Amino acid sequence: MLFKFEGNKIRIVTAPRSYITIKLIVGEYQQGFIETWKGGGLDIGELIIKQGFIVIPFKKNVEFKNIEAVMTLDINEKNVTFSLFDEGGEVIKTVRLDIYKVKRIHDEHSKKREDSEKLAKKPMKMRKILRKYSGREKRRVGDYLHKISSIIVSEAVKYNAKIVMENLRHIRKSVNKKSKNLRRRVK
Repeated sequence: MLFKFEGNKIRIVTAPRSYITIKLIVGEYQQGFIETWKGGGLDIGELIIKQGFIVIPFKKNVEFKNIEAVMTLDINEKNVTFSLFDEGGEVIKTVRLDIYKVKRIHDEHSKKREDSEKLAKKPMKMRKILRKYSGREKRRVGDYLHKISSIIVSEAVKYNAKIVMENLRHIRKSVNKKSKNLRRRVK
């Protein structure tokens, strides 16, 4: 899609030499990004247009500091392990963070969903209960994973380390070919 971002509006090309203009509602926080973009400090990414809103990602080139260490991350089903290495490759520190609580939260809410299916004769009530527990599960898991990621980032900053992760691209496709039980666990 071809577009032109103009700060408070976007022009989107609909056909050769014709376009529509969408006026944006910009908050105070977003205005800071627009001002930085106007000054040349940010670039515009790919627009995401949904019903009712438009997401405009801003991109910024970041210069790495003088890296003194490397942090490797290994993400497993029940834990996240990171190791810090100095410039010579010597291990500074290895930490294993338990994320088994996420599995317990998923299992707990899965049981609640099964129990609510007993209300199949009352679909409105069942839908309301499922929506309630679904939102609660997302918030609890998100909060826990945010705390884990904060620990990892604070350690990386403390040791001035560059974070290196395993390539997890297309993992969902490979898991979908496996058993239903594994798909549920990796979800």
